[in-house]
Amino acid sequence: MFKEVRKRQSSFAVGGAVTVVLNASAVLALGIASILVARYLGPQQAGMFVWFDASSKIVAILADVCGVSYSTVYLLASARRETEVSVIRSTTLIYGLIMGAVVTLPMLIVPQLTRLVLPNFGREWLVPMLLNTVALSTIAQLRGLCLGESRFIRLGSITLLMAALFSGPLCCLLALKVVKHGVGVAWLGVGTNCLCAILFSALLISEGLGRPRARYILECMPIGWRAYAITASSYVNQRVDLYMVQTMIGASGLGIYSVVVSMMTLLTQVPAMLGQVLLPLAAKGRDPRSDTIRCLKRAAIVGAMIVVVALPVAFGGKFFVGMLFGPRFVAAIPLLKLAIPAIGFLSVLLMVNQHLAGTGYPFSQLLSILVSIAVNIGANAWLLRTLGLAGAPIAVACAHGTRLVMNTAYMLRKSRQA
Repeated sequence: MFKEVRKRQSSFAVGGAVTVVLNASAVLALGIASILVARYLGPQQAGMFVWFDASSKIVAILADVCGVSYSTVYLLASARRETEVSVIRSTTLIYGLIMGAVVTLPMLIVPQLTRLVLPNFGREWLVPMLLNTVALSTIAQLRGLCLGESRFIRLGSITLLMAALFSGPLCCLLALKVVKHGVGVAWLGVGTNCLCAILFSALLISEGLGRPRARYILECMPIGWRAYAITASSYVNQRVDLYMVQTMIGASGLGIYSVVVSMMTLLTQVPAMLGQVLLPLAAKGRDPRSDTIRCLKRAAIVGAMIVVVALPVAFGGKFFVGMLFGPRFVAAIPLLKLAIPAIGFLSVLLMVNQHLAGTGYPFSQLLSILVSIAVNIGANAWLLRTLGLAGAPIAVACAHGTRLVMNTAYMLRKSRQA
């Protein structure tokens, strides 16, 4: 049974099923952990940990300045590489480790950078930030290798193990009241990510590594710069609302808003998982027109299903928020209803973006994300002042909606030309 699944994991049906099962288990574990962090630590400390986690991931993405992890996916999946797989493995691992440290170290030295990335945080957060970014940068390269070779079982296993090793001990530590501050939770996350980076790097080493070659980095550059700009900007776009809430309203407001972010993340996991499967399929595709139509149909169906699921969660917010997060987070209840359009747009967008990535990260994809970021920042700056926290989900919906329209229009135009 397992051998058959492993053999067929590169197909959309089997790869999608494997990805959904493993990642759904990870999401469930992380969902429980986020609920417990909120209940035990309260809005202030929970908000600080949420921003630490988000900023670590942003810095880790920014560390891949040559876009190697994204190019690796495209080059391996499309079979357009000139470098041996064993050399790619060793080169990407060393690159991820070095770049994670190089990008984060200035934060320990330059106070202005510290205040920019971790506003209103103490120095006790700096070392966890450094270690976490290095681990996440390495894991990003491991994921790129798995995705490029369509190893969806291993890819999902990385995510599941990270979630299990973090959530299990965290539940015990919070219940025993050993951890009372957000920085304690951060240290647990750091240990988990470092351990997973070491374990899966060791597994890759056992399969054989070649001699690292800087030439492969140059090979990645033609695709890498666009991939880096698009992916980094996309993640920033999904987290710019957190930064603006943190700076304009404060950590307590971010703690309340994190309930909405957690729900959005949870509900959009399925399209995010299926999007991972679409990327290598698009890279291997030989019929752009039919591939595009098939992607848009799948994305529309999945997006509609996610909205149907989101409706009872949003309108039953009093029950869900009260039961899961506690009375201190009741201010998040009306925000859930306002987040429904953003959830729908993002669900479709997550699949469409991965399909576009598989076609070589076209420039129009970069243009759409830059426009979306501008809309996101402008709308948040205005709506947070006029509507308070209620403005954040509305601004996010405007940003994702704008990007979805631009990307869909590009895909339809290219399919007609094909």
